[in-house]
Formats: sequence, C-alpha cells, structure tokens
Amino acid sequence: MKTCTVAGCDKPFRARGMCSGHYYHWHKENGGPFYRTVKDRLFLKIEHDEETGCWLWTGAAVPTGYGKINIGGNYVPTHRAMYELLAGPIPEGLVIDHLCRNPPCCNPGHLEPVTVAENTRRGIWPPPSPTCRRGHEYTTENTYRTPSNPKRRACRTCKLERERKRRRSARAA
Repeated sequence: MKTCTVAGCDKPFRARGMCSGHYYHWHKENGGPFYRTVKDRLFLKIEHDEETGCWLWTGAAVPTGYGKINIGGNYVPTHRAMYELLAGPIPEGLVIDHLCRNPPCCNPGHLEPVTVAENTRRGIWPPPSPTCRRGHEYTTENTYRTPSNPKRRACRTCKLERERKRRRSARAA
C-alpha cells in the first residue's frame, strides 16, 4: 500500500502523493476548491457576452441549459445563487424569471423575481398547430374534445378514417 510522501508521515496515500490531511492543507495553501467562497466559484465559470450583456454560465448545467452549482452539498440553480448573492434574498413564493430568455445567463440585471403564474405567462410557448398530424385543418366542424381529456383536440376526419379502416378489417375477418 502506498503511503504519504511527506517526511515522517506513514498514513495511506490519497492524491498527489499525500495523505488526506496533507492533501487538504496543500489545497488550502494553493487556493483549492475547499477554500473558495461561493462568490469566487460563481465568477470563475462566467463569460461575459458583450452583445447581449448576459453573464453566461460555463460550468455544470441541467439539460434545459440552466446552470447548477453545489453549495453545502445541494445543487442550486446558478441564476438563483447569483441573484441572492448580488441582489438579495428571493422573496417567499416567487421564482426568478430570465428577462433575456437565456437560461445560462446569471446577470442579476437580467433576472426578476415574479410569481409562477407570471413566469409562465411570460414564457415562450409554441402556438397550437392549426392542423392535425395528417394535415387536416382544425375547424369547429372538424374538431372535437376527447372524453378522457377535454383539453385535448382531436380531428374528426382522422377518426372517421380510423373507423372505416377498423370496419373493413372486421368485415374481412
């Protein structure tokens, strides 16, 4: 088993030829991640976009593009951490809205605390399609709501075609 390379220490090796204790102290002296403040860790991974004014997070991110940082053993969205660090606490019951609509942005000037409903209203959602999958236009005569999900639109023309096909195959059998 490898041991610590520091003179007089015979503890098991961890990294860089040192035991856990010596490795920890080496990091402390060299400004390792154990001793960086949250502010230092946040600003280490930010690039400034001169055109938009966004502060783009270049570190770890979730699939939707929002950055994340580990603070006290918990992953926190970077835009929330940056807002709390530079603008103050987020009021209870509010979420942070990106005014620039750029998920990796951490610029507190581009962030605003709003209600969930307001954040949803401001969101960019694709408008509902004017046609069904097969290209039939959704009109009042050609559209019905399904009994299992009244919010879902369905095409009457497609339903009639499915019924005709089902009846043909039933007669043939």
